[in-house]
Amino acid sequence: MNDRRLGYFLLILLVGLVTGFTTYFVWVHLFPAERWVIAFDRIGNLKIEDPVTIHGLQIGRVETVEYAGGTVLVGIRTTEPLKLHEKYSISVVDKGLMGERTILIDRGRITKNAISPGDTLKGSFAPGVSEALDNTRLLKQAVSDLRVAIARARHGTDSQSPFATRFIELMRAVDSLSEEAVVMGTELEGDLSLGLDSVQAALTALSSYSEYLATTLPTYVELASGLIPKAEKAIATLESAVQSLTKVLSVLDEQEKTLFGETLAQLQAQLEEIRNAVDRLRSDGLPLQVRIVR
Repeated sequence: MNDRRLGYFLLILLVGLVTGFTTYFVWVHLFPAERWVIAFDRIGNLKIEDPVTIHGLQIGRVETVEYAGGTVLVGIRTTEPLKLHEKYSISVVDKGLMGERTILIDRGRITKNAISPGDTLKGSFAPGVSEALDNTRLLKQAVSDLRVAIARARHGTDSQSPFATRFIELMRAVDSLSEEAVVMGTELEGDLSLGLDSVQAALTALSSYSEYLATTLPTYVELASGLIPKAEKAIATLESAVQSLTKVLSVLDEQEKTLFGETLAQLQAQLEEIRNAVDRLRSDGLPLQVRIVR
């Protein structure tokens, strides 16, 4: 009896093994599994063994998660061909209210050429409950930091006075600087006015002097022009007188020269000076010194 039961058990076990191998063989050939790699910027709390779904039906699971710089590479294994086409979409979305994640796939618009499983797909991340809770915690922390900052600004710290006090001190310093700047500007304006008045007075005097010269110089120029011909006549007269005196001295005999020797010597010296003066007048012209007295 025990041997018969053992035989039945072994027979059932053998049938189960054959059925399992057959089912697996048929499944692998009729529904071959595919492996894909999807690149995400972030995946939240997506984990290995999380489901992969199309239109709410699970077709695979997450096999691997690798981080490459700022990109997350997620490997999935599907139990049926995805047959992805153009404008496909792959997103990591919430599965429930507890923060579980799933990969949701839309095959896209059907075209003749499907995307090969060897290509790396591009996925997106949809924030969910977990991210909302994280953002809430961040917001709470930001509000807490803001309260601390307001308290410091209102009451100050051990090393700093309150912000309002420091602001008032700063405004007082700025006001003091403004007053000093106004004083400096007033003094500078007075100095500039004085300097400009001096320059204006100098320009007025120069203008008056220029007008005086413009009215006076022509008169002196005309006077000098009239003196030049007279000087020329005087030079000619002196030269003629010198020549006449020279002739008179040449005809005197020795006795007359002895009698009038001293006088003649003085006269010759004066004639020599007159001759030199005539020569200078002829060579240099008449020297005119014009003095303008106002």
